Amino acid sequence: MAATRAQIAECQRLRTLVAELITVSEQLCDGRVQAQRRAATPDTAKKTWQTAFVAAAEQELDLFLGPSSVDACDFKAVEAAVRPPP
Repeated sequence: MAATRAQIAECQRLRTLVAELITVSEQLCDGRVQAQRRAATPDTAKKTWQTAFVAAAEQELDLFLGPSSVDACDFKAVEAAVRPPP
């Protein structure tokens, strides 16, 4: 009988620990989400888009012109050329 009570007490203790672990895990996740939202300013979003665009353009040019043809490209000049006048 004492062994059963000890097992029940241990089970209850583990349930409490698991509940605390879940609470802490949720708090950590919420903190990460909030930190990412704070870090996602318009400037960082623009830089992320710009980096993805350049990578995609390089990949397309490699497929179209052949490997290493992108090394000689000046993407800033290309961007300025295709941008409409103000």
